[in-house]
Amino acid sequence: MVTILTKVGFTIDALYPLGDFSRFVVYDLPNYNMNNNFSALIESGKNLLPSMDLVLHIAYEEPFDVRVRAMGDLGIFLVSCKRTEISQTIVEPIICRLKLLASTTGLVPRDTYSSYITHNPTDALRTFTGDQSEVGFIRQHQKSDEAIKPAVDRMLLLQEEPYREDRFDLLRSVISSLKVLKEENAAVHKRVDPIFFMTCFRNYFFPIEIDGQLYNAPSGVHIANIIILDVVSGCTDAPYYETVKELLPYLEPGDQLKINHAMSSVSLKDRYLEDYKANIRDTTKELTLLAEIYQGLLNFRNVHQGLVTRYIRKQDPSVTIGTGGFPFDTFLQERIDMVKSSRDSVRKRYEGQ
Repeated sequence: MVTILTKVGFTIDALYPLGDFSRFVVYDLPNYNMNNNFSALIESGKNLLPSMDLVLHIAYEEPFDVRVRAMGDLGIFLVSCKRTEISQTIVEPIICRLKLLASTTGLVPRDTYSSYITHNPTDALRTFTGDQSEVGFIRQHQKSDEAIKPAVDRMLLLQEEPYREDRFDLLRSVISSLKVLKEENAAVHKRVDPIFFMTCFRNYFFPIEIDGQLYNAPSGVHIANIIILDVVSGCTDAPYYETVKELLPYLEPGDQLKINHAMSSVSLKDRYLEDYKANIRDTTKELTLLAEIYQGLLNFRNVHQGLVTRYIRKQDPSVTIGTGGFPFDTFLQERIDMVKSSRDSVRKRYEGQ
């Protein structure tokens, strides 16, 4: 419960930053969505909508994760409201509050991967439906993020110092992390029901329009750590960079900074290949391990493609756009081909072809 201390001061519960509105989102909104009870959903949420004074306080006084959580509460309610035409009277006040918070978080003015996955607390999980399949979907993504974060930290260290003494250990640890990432991603099969995903849960994963601009739903394409791994390892191409530019507004400012820095620096592939070619040093061992990293990324993407086939293509062949707003057939295959090309080019170099 939010307690007003002074005219402009608030005590904020980090789990429920918008007070009763946040509790409504956590405990009531999923039932309304599952029952398609739009009028009750809108009326209940409208009566609990936080004041602009409270939103201003959160926007300028609270930590980043609290601001993001507040954005997620408003954003998931906005998506729920936009499922019906009767929502127009409530949409503008929600958007106004989202824009204010967006201005201090650097994120687009809707719910994002940051609010839905990264800062979605286990003790007060935000869901669209409340179903165990959705809970499993969120938690598996959180586990995937946990699995890959150490690899990202080590790759960034290597990009700054590609020949540090512990480079082989760091490269091997990245390979191990990618194996865990693949296993965690594959575990989605066990926790998420395909029919439920397409018939109920997928209602959440559609773009919403704000002031004539379409904003995509939280998606696997918004996993900043995968982008960082791609860029630092060097398995990227020109079209990939163009896509990254489209995705940056959906990513947290810290991740945007890391990605931009990584893109402006020499990748590990280019560094190790150039030094090998120029006879500066024998980087055969580095290139061998880098090829294994590419294989790990390839394994992860093959699993991802399998998930899309099971959860979207087999459920409704007419659907061609993935949750991130891209045509998944070409989008995923392009990334698979991109990593294969880098793996093969590195292998040819150290195999002497």
